[in-house]
Amino acid sequence: SLISRGRHNAFESEYYDQPKLWKEALLNLLAELLRITAIISLIPSNARTVLDAGCWNRSFSNAFPHTFQKTGIDSSEEALKYVKTKKVRCDINKLPFEDTSLDLVTCLKVLEHLEL
Repeated sequence: SLISRGRHNAFESEYYDQPKLWKEALLNLLAELLRITAIISLIPSNARTVLDAGCWNRSFSNAFPHTFQKTGIDSSEEALKYVKTKKVRCDINKLPFEDTSLDLVTCLKVLEHLEL
């Protein structure tokens, strides 16, 4: 998965660090652009610091207006190469942020990759 499960196996690590997975510019797809625009419109007006947990291929993180302080996290070093905001490689289960240090955390297309 894109997000470490705490037991990130060798297959997953190797698979998600393939450059070909991340090079596609999904914002060129109308459906993806509409989805991201709709999500951004839901963000409260007083939110300034945003964490995109599991930022995947950067579509959402890179689409944010410059008025936000954005950080993208992912466990894939290759995925993070395409993120144009502040980025941190880490495990979603061990976020390196203080409580209440962020106004908003997004977690798009991530839940299906987590062990419950």
